[in-house]
Amino acid sequence: MSDPKLGWIYVITCDMYAKDGIVKIGYTEKPDLIEEEVRNALVQRYGTTLINPIIHSLTKVSNPKQAEKYVFTELIDLKIKKEIFKSDYGRIDNVISSLKKDFNPDIPYKIPEELLEKLLCRLRKKSQKIAKDISYQQTFFAWIQNNKHNLSMQNICNFQYLLNNYPNPCSIGSHFDWTKKSENQSILKMRILTAEQTFLPNNWDRCDKQLHAFLKNLLNNV
Repeated sequence: MSDPKLGWIYVITCDMYAKDGIVKIGYTEKPDLIEEEVRNALVQRYGTTLINPIIHSLTKVSNPKQAEKYVFTELIDLKIKKEIFKSDYGRIDNVISSLKKDFNPDIPYKIPEELLEKLLCRLRKKSQKIAKDISYQQTFFAWIQNNKHNLSMQNICNFQYLLNNYPNPCSIGSHFDWTKKSENQSILKMRILTAEQTFLPNNWDRCDKQLHAFLKNLLNNV
């Protein structure tokens, strides 16, 4: 069985329409993006047609196209025109909440292989910078250390492998020795190889619901 298609149902309005309960409801797939990025993309997309766009809700779903059809059917009597509805927000929120039953994105969920490989490929490309720039190493490893606790045990172990086996600076207990700055070429090659091996897709837990956001945030914040 193929992985379920994931996406987002959004309810968006603006300063002019919010007081009258007028909203636009739609879906977007954007499987490469995490929630914050989807919000930013929607604001940018509608910024030219709506004055001060406001995202009332953004809900992750499986089969987003079918989920949108379900919402439209439930709110058919409130439809003004295509994708535009007028209602008190309570009713809209109730319909959106009901999506969790039949369009639950977490049952089952695996980050798509091609998306995982795309993210890991971007991390592999950082291997030389991690190896040669001690300051960047410190920032990169510290971010992982501070944020990996919500991942599955398998994925924590993958990152822990990188932290524990990265040659010079090395881990000493729960700390790193950042004073060792050898530029020995064999050390540099070992660093690059360790990072590249860590970011190969085979050993990652694709069922980890936090993995996508973790990798995107790692890439965006470091």
